[in-house]
Amino acid sequence: MRVSLPASLRDWVNRQVRQRGYGTADEYVVELLRHDQLREARDHVDAKLTKALQGGESLEMTTRDWNHIRNEGRKRAAARRRAKG
Repeated sequence: MRVSLPASLRDWVNRQVRQRGYGTADEYVVELLRHDQLREARDHVDAKLTKALQGGESLEMTTRDWNHIRNEGRKRAAARRRAKG
């Protein structure tokens, strides 16, 4: 993929690359895109949480509920570490 930038924006990107320690403009742009993906994912989660909060009666979480959530999170984190490793 090729992206054309006006000279002023290209100069700004090149300054960001130097100031932030990126090797290339490509690395910088990839990082920007990843941050935007994360922002979009957070917005999606926020929207779901807001909908859930507005969706009815609240239920108190039990110790069993919290333990289940913690254990599930640990399993998922371990699976991600294995996938990366």
